[in-house]
Amino acid sequence: MGASSPNLVLLEFLDGLPPLVRHDLRDAIVLAFERRSQDLADSALATVVREIVQPEEDWLMRQRTVLVAGLVDHIMNTIPIETTSEYWLDEASNAVGSNIPPISRLQYRRARARWYELRAGQLSPEALSNFG
Repeated sequence: MGASSPNLVLLEFLDGLPPLVRHDLRDAIVLAFERRSQDLADSALATVVREIVQPEEDWLMRQRTVLVAGLVDHIMNTIPIETTSEYWLDEASNAVGSNIPPISRLQYRRARARWYELRAGQLSPEALSNFG
């Protein structure tokens, strides 16, 4: 099995996350690129993120992959400190408009550990600088 390009590794990472982490990261990416409209359904987030990370213009792909990886770095490093919400509780909350199940700290730590592995390897600054 050959090595995947960094943009595909990034998308595979996002696709493999637990539902809440996946939703939050996709939503943050879409917001950062100003692609989040009020009528954007949660189910469309994956498609919009793919369009961001894999733009039609090949010359943008490396830049977008680097920017999204940096955003994910920030989120992975700050959410445990900045977030005090119902998502950290063991039981579900009746958050208005939220149909996403609560996530455990263990799931989040596993996602963060996997992200750090990728940033040390396939998505390292060196790998990203040689991409494209």
